[in-house]
Amino acid sequence: ANLTLLRACMLGGVVGALLLTLSPTPTVGFIGLVVLGFSLAPVFPTLIAETPKRVGRRHAANAIGFQIGVAGLGASILVGFAAWLASAVSPEVIGPFLMIIMLVTFALHERMIAMQMRATTGAAAQTAAGD
Repeated sequence: ANLTLLRACMLGGVVGALLLTLSPTPTVGFIGLVVLGFSLAPVFPTLIAETPKRVGRRHAANAIGFQIGVAGLGASILVGFAAWLASAVSPEVIGPFLMIIMLVTFALHERMIAMQMRATTGAAAQTAAGD
């Protein structure tokens, strides 16, 4: 259920960023921002909630600490870079910038899921072969 929620939210973020990027009218750009905000709101807490399942209870506290630290660092760096781009190029660069961020985030998440699936399948195959 959480994996489906994360995928739907990330795809919603891509749609919101696309609407913001294209924004043929200010209303469409505003709708893009709203979709982007509503789509991304559940991502961070859901990822934090999934951490014990992904790394195990023993390592969950450390992993969550790293997640929160890197999230703060990433937020400050990405917001600063977006502001610099907007002032150096044009405010219209924010939409494509967000689109790239969303696509990279979605691709990295899907890659992580695929790696987990392979690790789980490989471990199950080793267990079955050892029996």
